[in-house]
Amino acid sequence: MNTGNSTRISPHLSCIVRKGHILSLAFLLLSIILPAQSIVEWDKAYGGNMNEELTALQQTDDGGYILGGLTVSGISGDVTEVSPGGSDYWMLKVDALGNVQWDKRFGGNSFEFSQTLIQTSDGGYLIGGWSPSGISGDKTEALRGFWGTDYWLVKTDASGNKIWDRTFGGSTNDQLWEVRETHDGGYILVGLSDSPNDNDKTEASKGGFDFWVIKINSAGTKVWDRTIGGTGTDMAFSVRQTPDRGFIIGGLSDSPVSGDKSEPSQGSIDFWVVKLDSMGVKQWDRTFGGAGNDQLLSIETTLDNGYILGGWSQSDIGGHKTESNRGGSDFWIIKTDSNGNLQWDKTIGGDDKDELRSISQNSKGTYVLGGYSASGISGDKTQASQGMDDYWIVFVSATGQLLYEQSFGGSGADVMYAMTPTTDNSYLLGGISSSTDDGDRSDPTLGGNDQWVIKLLCDPSITLANDTSVCQGSPVVLDAINNSPFACAFLWSDGSTDAIRTVIPMDTTTYSVTITDIHGCTASDERTINTLPLPLVDLGNDTSFCQGQSIMLDAGNAGANFVWSTAETSQTIVVTSSGNYSVTVTDANGCSAVDDIDVTVHPLPVVALGNDTAFCSGGVMTLDAGNTGASFVWSTTETSQTIVVTSSGNYSVSVTDANGCSAVDDIDVTVHPLPVVALGNDTAFC
Repeated sequence: MNTGNSTRISPHLSCIVRKGHILSLAFLLLSIILPAQSIVEWDKAYGGNMNEELTALQQTDDGGYILGGLTVSGISGDVTEVSPGGSDYWMLKVDALGNVQWDKRFGGNSFEFSQTLIQTSDGGYLIGGWSPSGISGDKTEALRGFWGTDYWLVKTDASGNKIWDRTFGGSTNDQLWEVRETHDGGYILVGLSDSPNDNDKTEASKGGFDFWVIKINSAGTKVWDRTIGGTGTDMAFSVRQTPDRGFIIGGLSDSPVSGDKSEPSQGSIDFWVVKLDSMGVKQWDRTFGGAGNDQLLSIETTLDNGYILGGWSQSDIGGHKTESNRGGSDFWIIKTDSNGNLQWDKTIGGDDKDELRSISQNSKGTYVLGGYSASGISGDKTQASQGMDDYWIVFVSATGQLLYEQSFGGSGADVMYAMTPTTDNSYLLGGISSSTDDGDRSDPTLGGNDQWVIKLLCDPSITLANDTSVCQGSPVVLDAINNSPFACAFLWSDGSTDAIRTVIPMDTTTYSVTITDIHGCTASDERTINTLPLPLVDLGNDTSFCQGQSIMLDAGNAGANFVWSTAETSQTIVVTSSGNYSVTVTDANGCSAVDDIDVTVHPLPVVALGNDTAFCSGGVMTLDAGNTGASFVWSTTETSQTIVVTSSGNYSVSVTDANGCSAVDDIDVTVHPLPVVALGNDTAFC
């Protein structure tokens, strides 16, 4: 790739990198995006009479914020220092409410482009980007080549006063995109370079542009540098130190398998991730992409020790991309494990250009995506564009589910480049704006493009509903998400973590819950459930009686309402037959209780002595009461099942069975006398 003085890589990469060339879009006007339930605590525009860009921001130890970018303005507005040349680094310190405390300007006699800014562990600041200037202004070291650009770092104290500056470069183009402080108090720098192995660059170019990684100590002295790339174009934009003290670097690549690139290109341009050990030795690399243009701009470590990759994509389904293009370019995020193996991907966008610039994971596991959008209501975007571009912030669950999104902007172009979490679990958003005081922007324009910062407010709410009284044992639904649709964690006073739960209090109980929303903001509420006693209903133990008898069932609770299973509505009922009898008793509070009883009616024993009978004197008759095993009492006082009768009379028997049920029968027995036959005494005759 041949890049001369007339061509530079855009500091905000709003350019689309295509095979073979880079389209420069300096000071391009773009847009912002924000969370749906988020409330703006304040917004501020900063700048001078010309153009400013904001490319980095961070909350500072004192609760305020440091903003980094560039300015081409003279002394005017918020710019208080004269320019040494064209565009300069610009640092702006504001308090917790966004009020300016001081500003500092650093530059040489040409055009400096600031891309990265951090607060350092000593309370000072380190701002970086690239510079084509020689020794001039604040720049104390010469340009490394005859033309092109070098990495340029400026270290300041806590008040923004310069302590030292450092230049690193080869003989052509070297552009610093991100700096991070390391565990040893030094710094890791990543960007891109097409320089050969000369000057500060110890390794040859692998192709066009390569990743160029530099490790420096706390004084700005180089410890080592690494050139990483394939035969094509490879550009690094983001770096994080990993738990093993190594580094994970993200950027883009159109290289085939070659050099340090071990996996083939998926299409035009792909996400490219490289893992280094603590000394900069490559451990592995991963390529992710579809058939189109996919550019990785932000990488973060995740709570599970994996990685989340964020950028934008113009690809449709194919390669590693599992969802269709929404239109133009979309936010595209990829979740990997600790070895860079893809776990899931998510495409989010509308019908126009949507570009992700920053991604992070909060303490609740939610991924927060920041960038800008030119889309109207379409696809995943639920709000109309307010101008050319708007800030756009999107919240995604730990498993890749879209939770909500919101955009902010004015009538012009509002382009969000940076986003940082704040100690109150909210977010600060920043970028450039050409809008005036309309839409979501409060301040009028100060010049051309201004820096525009939005502070979101952490303000979740929860309403469990009013205290209530219920009958003892009645279920009550406690809904902690009803008025808190963005809550993602719930902790009840009894240890439950359910969002919606059903409780059955037996005594008066107060239930309290603390919700944590997807920002990490918390809110609490409580609800007391008063329990009303149930009426006491006791029909007694199951019972039985013999046929022909009856029993009265009494539900008690005089004055209540009664509904029996027989449809009777009195307090008492009389039953004469077998069955299950239940009653529902409802008292004056509307509380009900139920009891039932099984009633068994036993049949009487069947006793049949037969019809009245007669026999001749001298005969006998056996009477049998049947019902073997029962108890018998005869009118003769005998107690056996059978008796033998030889004389006339009425004979009765009472038979009692095992259930205690008795039956009686009787029989009339007549003993007929024999006829009298008298032939007289014995006699004789002749």
